[in-house]
Amino acid sequence: MAEKKRQDELVERQRKIRQLKATGIQEKHILEWNFGVAEDNKDIQMAKRYVEQWKKVKAENLGLLLWGDVGTGKSFVAACIANALLDQGIPVLMMNFSKILNQMGVIL
Repeated sequence: MAEKKRQDELVERQRKIRQLKATGIQEKHILEWNFGVAEDNKDIQMAKRYVEQWKKVKAENLGLLLWGDVGTGKSFVAACIANALLDQGIPVLMMNFSKILNQMGVIL
């Protein structure tokens, strides 16, 4: 009986994570961007620490700013963080800055 309950809880958790990913990631190819496929470098190590310390950074309202030229991996690092948090059942909404401005009604 306990095994059945544990199995049901696992199935429900997986369903919740699938739902969070479906609503939180706007571009579906980004679901494949994760720490498992990332090259280990200082940016990825920083991103992993951010995820590992999520409870603390959330409690202290600490954000993370990624900046750099086009093609330097900012979106990839952000997606790795987003997917790691989603895998823990933590809601995430990931979209690019132009979509955010568009939703706010800002014209560039």
